[in-house]
Amino acid sequence: MAGSWWEWHNVMPLLIERFSVVSIDLRGTGFSDCPLDGYDKVTTARDAHEVMVTFGHERYAVCGHDIGGMVALPQADIYREAVTHLAVLDIPLPGWTEWEATNARLWHFSFHMNWDLPERLIHGREYDYVSTFMA
Repeated sequence: MAGSWWEWHNVMPLLIERFSVVSIDLRGTGFSDCPLDGYDKVTTARDAHEVMVTFGHERYAVCGHDIGGMVALPQADIYREAVTHLAVLDIPLPGWTEWEATNARLWHFSFHMNWDLPERLIHGREYDYVSTFMA
């Protein structure tokens, strides 16, 4: 689990040889809907669990990267009977790992919380935004 399933597109073929693999677009990412609310991690964790159950996986392992890690942690907590293994990669977790100090440097979290503003400012400049951001 990450923001978008595409992050895992190179890894999934390797995993599929031994595991059933489900990778989803979290709310507001990739090709998912952008509801007006429900972006909290508990709601998003419920979404992810419901996807797994819908596909017939009553028990499953979860791997979350970046924002997906922030969703995977409450998913494992809330659905303890379902989540057999948990891996959280490359994300400071709220309440842990010096979250406050780290979050202060993550300006884009606050930027992207503004409804529709990032899309309006970045539209047509996606390459510039992402390439500068990643550099």
